[in-house]
Amino acid sequence: MLSQISLIIPAYCEEEAIVSFVTQAIDTLDLLSIDFEIIIVDDGSTDTTLKKAKTAFGNSDLVKIISLPNNRGYGGAVIEGVKQATKPYILTAPVDNPVTPQFVQNYLDVFKPDTVIVGYRNGRKGYHFVQKILSLTLQRFFRVFYRPKLKDYSWIHWYPKSLWEDERFTITQNRIVFFGECLIKAHHLAYPIIEIPLGHVARNTGRPTSGRVKTWYRTAKEVLAFVKHFPVWKKEINNSNFVKPINLPLSQKNEAKSNAEKYVAN
Repeated sequence: MLSQISLIIPAYCEEEAIVSFVTQAIDTLDLLSIDFEIIIVDDGSTDTTLKKAKTAFGNSDLVKIISLPNNRGYGGAVIEGVKQATKPYILTAPVDNPVTPQFVQNYLDVFKPDTVIVGYRNGRKGYHFVQKILSLTLQRFFRVFYRPKLKDYSWIHWYPKSLWEDERFTITQNRIVFFGECLIKAHHLAYPIIEIPLGHVARNTGRPTSGRVKTWYRTAKEVLAFVKHFPVWKKEINNSNFVKPINLPLSQKNEAKSNAEKYVAN
């Protein structure tokens, strides 16, 4: 079951990168002998992302393509992808960071059944000042007011599909708050969480949106809606089965860091 993965790829206006990104992901997962499916979710793109994906992969048995009529945000795209996933483990990845063998191996090296694995970034390569402020402010908000206390909430996640099939795991936010909501509620349901360091590649294609005033306003609204839905004082569902985030042994951390550095180098 470890080698069965649904890779979900939300894509919004990624016409320049979508074909090469998915092609590399297929090559990587084949190389690692993983039983996989790739689910591209076109998130209401206004360019030729969907057309290029269908032209390149429309006849592939390995790739499913979902088209959303309107932009729902990264989280909304992931949720739609999960509905179509058939493998027992789910990995999400943005188009602006390539899925290399070292990248996937980082997750396989620390894999445990029914455990969430969170990749965290050492720095924000390619982010301008405003993007960094918004990203780090949101991370600090989650870390101060909620558990688990993680280094990074909004990067690349690995989930057991059983988490998404748990009727208590209900996600209300579709955009950047989505990441934190998933991890907070997984922790709330006593799913162990492992953090691993990952490389971060600066975006050089597509449309970054995190620095826009509209994004700040929308994020503030999402945060307020989430706090109302899931107050900071809410009790864990089952305290007797409560599990803190897993800290890796130093040797594993160093190995993961080394792999991350190789990933960035590639």
